[in-house]
Amino acid sequence: MNQNIEIQIPTLEYLENFNLIKSKQTVNLLKNYDEYWINKPSSFNNSFYSKINHIGQIDTSKITSYCGVRPIITSPNLEKIILNNKITKNINTIEFGLWYTPINKSVKNKLTIEYNQNTKSWSLANTNQYQIAPITWYYNEIENLLLSQKILFYSPILFKQNFSFQGDFQKTDLYAILNSSFIKEKLTTQAPKIYSLHI
Repeated sequence: MNQNIEIQIPTLEYLENFNLIKSKQTVNLLKNYDEYWINKPSSFNNSFYSKINHIGQIDTSKITSYCGVRPIITSPNLEKIILNNKITKNINTIEFGLWYTPINKSVKNKLTIEYNQNTKSWSLANTNQYQIAPITWYYNEIENLLLSQKILFYSPILFKQNFSFQGDFQKTDLYAILNSSFIKEKLTTQAPKIYSLHI
């Protein structure tokens, strides 16, 4: 099932066409309004990438800064995923996969991806303050994709400045994280485990 899954981040055009930034604010797992990356290089220069800020405006941040991640799942097998999971018809959402959610409202730290230069690995931080719960996705039948309802975690586009970077999201550290065997399998089929992610 997971072999043909690709995980991306939303494009501005997608969010605008389907009115998904109409409400202007998006919440993270802590239920705070926050900003998140969109798949759009900055027109300023390749050291910056586009994001939707906490009031729904298009903004930019440095590619090495932390920002929210709302994954999009695409797959030729998406219909099978939908059939195997219950859709809430009135708002067209689906619970699919398991991820971390705060244990209580007193949690203040955001769930972030940390990079270890020595071991060349990524790991999830602050997971001791989180428990496992189903992920809610918006199901878009026209585009045949799932978009995470909430910001799931925080990550840079690139952990280290790369001056040859030309803005191609598929060549970023964040894309590698989203499409590694760890995230691809643990995000979509079973409870994640806390261990380092090697690419």
